[in-house]
Amino acid sequence: MAQDLWKFIQDFNRTHSIPAQQNYTINTKHVSKIAGDCIRPSLQEEYLERLRKTPFSISIGEGSPQAGEKFLAINARYLASETDTKTVTTIIDLIELKALAQVKL
Repeated sequence: MAQDLWKFIQDFNRTHSIPAQQNYTINTKHVSKIAGDCIRPSLQEEYLERLRKTPFSISIGEGSPQAGEKFLAINARYLASETDTKTVTTIIDLIELKALAQVKL
């Protein structure tokens, strides 16, 4: 999906002048949907490939990046390569707790 998004952006830039592009706006709901549906899956796959190649640990923590919203952050700590001695820590995913509350177990 990330490739489809990139193709859309390239096509949009090619077919719309800069002044015309400045007339477009996007709301946070659409940005969240694009990030979640298009960008996140490819990033997750990239990180999973890295984790397959090196020792790693996973941690989960709760946070509130914006007022009133609570998330679970899934973090990975790993060696960037087999020769590195320092670890890299990155957020693999953020899960909105409101969405988790709706999941029936």
